[in-house]
Amino acid sequence: MKNEIPSKIISILSRTLPTHYTAAEIDALFLYAEAPDYPLDETKQKKVLGWLRATNKKSSDPIKTLNTILEDFLAMEPSAYWDTDSGAYQKQTQVLEQDKKIVEDLINEFGLNSSRSEQSNVTKSLKEKIREQGHSAIEIEIDRIEVKTDPKAAILFAVNALEATNQLYLEAFNEPASERDTLQILWKKAAAVIKLYPKDYDDENLRQLASSLFGIVNSLGQIRNKASAAHGRTNANLKTYKIMPRHASLCVNASHTICTYLLDSLNTTTG
Repeated sequence: MKNEIPSKIISILSRTLPTHYTAAEIDALFLYAEAPDYPLDETKQKKVLGWLRATNKKSSDPIKTLNTILEDFLAMEPSAYWDTDSGAYQKQTQVLEQDKKIVEDLINEFGLNSSRSEQSNVTKSLKEKIREQGHSAIEIEIDRIEVKTDPKAAILFAVNALEATNQLYLEAFNEPASERDTLQILWKKAAAVIKLYPKDYDDENLRQLASSLFGIVNSLGQIRNKASAAHGRTNANLKTYKIMPRHASLCVNASHTICTYLLDSLNTTTG
């Protein structure tokens, strides 16, 4: 017998999610989570109720769909449209954190998101290095990666870890970095410090390698934005990006290899 989404969770999410998602984002979120079809012309609260009830009724694995929804919500950040010093931003942040705490309590109460997929040797090596150096913020993202059970979320958290590692590296060298800097901008700044621009090398092979790293980082950021998170995704995006575990493994290992290189380079500014 399949495990269904508990009524308590359905009730709480029907009140919580509409506060933080637009109607279109709710639809995109459930499509991203591979929920079964449901009539979309409803209020936001009815949408969430309807999607979750349809998931229990029609899905072969309702809990997998639920976990994807919860992971997306817990990864949500306050809207970038507000000035970070404004009262509206502070209020939004407070409400979001309160609702995240409610969801985290539900996860603990019902034992959700407890299974972890096997991790690659690259990931295991990175985790050991992170623990040795005490970078808990990066470790949190690594621990959330489940390539086999949720490849889309795996890409999200792997690239988040790469972003956090870039920020850590820049902080270590007192280089300015804004919270609004994209992954691509952070990498450009880190590469300048570590001297990883193609122009920094005389050897043609090393120049090509350095250039390729810029392309890889840019691609990882684009894949994360278009395929791994539901916010603002169009149906076209969702149909175009069919992420499989093998795709997630490639992205995760690429991301973690660069993370390891940055951590290994904390004691030097030479590429």
